[in-house]
Amino acid sequence: MFMNYIGQRKVVQLVSFILLLIIDLWMVQTGKAAEQHIIAVVKGISITDKDVSVNRDTEYQAFKLRLGREPSPEELSAAIFKAEQRALISKIQSILKGNALKRFGITVSKEEARAEFKNLYPGLKENPEEVLERERSYFQKLYSALKEANENPEREREIFESKLKDFKDVIKYEAWQRRLKYYNTPEKLEMLKKMIPESIEDIYKSGELGMKGWVLNKKLEDVITMDVEVTDEEIKEFFESQFAGRKTKPQFEEIKTNLQQELLKIKSRQRVNAWWQEQYKKAKIEIKDERFKDVLKKMIPVRKEK
Repeated sequence: MFMNYIGQRKVVQLVSFILLLIIDLWMVQTGKAAEQHIIAVVKGISITDKDVSVNRDTEYQAFKLRLGREPSPEELSAAIFKAEQRALISKIQSILKGNALKRFGITVSKEEARAEFKNLYPGLKENPEEVLERERSYFQKLYSALKEANENPEREREIFESKLKDFKDVIKYEAWQRRLKYYNTPEKLEMLKKMIPESIEDIYKSGELGMKGWVLNKKLEDVITMDVEVTDEEIKEFFESQFAGRKTKPQFEEIKTNLQQELLKIKSRQRVNAWWQEQYKKAKIEIKDERFKDVLKKMIPVRKEK
């Protein structure tokens, strides 16, 4: 559900995503200490303004990339606040997930993470040197393109098209815009440059970091959905709903297995969503800052009575 792909371009995207997370953590840890204001409390854990802070310049650039113009002061303030709301929701979810993993005794070893990474990307075992060369080339050109685009923002589309033309299967323009939004300071660019993989082991280490989170999520979902089942009657109803009103339809038995798998995914997704809603309610989340009082409504939607 979180990662169902295999292919060379996907491992490059995964490593890039992992590097972004590492750099983000580094930027937070090396930031200036400031007096902290409590935004919310979840299970006794305080979430401060530092936990939800976003980079003003990053949001400014994101607005320009998205709409092709400069934001007004009011628009920029609104964009920053929305990003802070998303950061608060993410932090709340992280606390609740950590609590659930501990409660269920779910852990992931380094060996498990590496094994899963290898399974998802067999090319690392078949042609390791080829993979390393392609990744190094990609990240080097990405770094060069981002650096040039930061210096010449009005030419960012042209730079993307020329510098990364050999990697269109790896990074689309929308993804380029997200990278440009994030890597918008010399410090972040320098960190990216230093983290370009020098060996296959570097790729494995990065993969382990990313896969650990994925495996933890998968194990948690497996626990949450362990008793989800699909009956023959439900499959038949699903079949009828999918082909209602059609003059021709396939034989039920021919697609029964596929329907069962699809319905199981749907029911599992519904179970996971319901589980999260239950966690939000049980956690007794306290919003201390009135500006964020509507966050709970976003997390726990109020259902209208029929």
